[in-house]
Amino acid sequence: GEYVIVAASNSSQVVKDSADYVADGTADEVEIESALSELPVNGGTVYLTEGTYNIATTINMGANDRLIGSGEGTILFLTASRLSDTNVIQLEANSKVSYIKIDGNKINQSNTNALVGVYVNGSNATVSDVTIVQVEDEGVLVGSNQTLLTNLNIQDTNSHGVAFGWATSYNTI
Repeated sequence: GEYVIVAASNSSQVVKDSADYVADGTADEVEIESALSELPVNGGTVYLTEGTYNIATTINMGANDRLIGSGEGTILFLTASRLSDTNVIQLEANSKVSYIKIDGNKINQSNTNALVGVYVNGSNATVSDVTIVQVEDEGVLVGSNQTLLTNLNIQDTNSHGVAFGWATSYNTI
């Protein structure tokens, strides 16, 4: 499948030179979603290199897409300038996110609207090896069926670490 690399604005120059996209440090979801939009309909992988990505609004993944970081050194940091309800990442059917740290930056948020780390909106999605800190609401909110959640580290939420919608089934933790 397709493979697209995104480098953070604070990645080394060598890493930036080998990337397909380089985030500029402001609303980095724009570069991440541009990379996701390059993936074929049947899916592919966007790899986020180590570094901090400043996120202003939801990263919307398509069905069959994978967003893979390089571990806790790949940080999606929600800026204090978000405008509305925000899911840092929203997964669709058969999509996957792994090896990423999400920092909701709740102590600096002036907007009190909903803030969820990962929202699962499609069946057969996977969230694995993800750390989520400082979110206002759920670390992971599952609104679909047959979701697989593994190796999650969720800290400092004002709600649940993991929550399931009322009509979900066959989910695995």
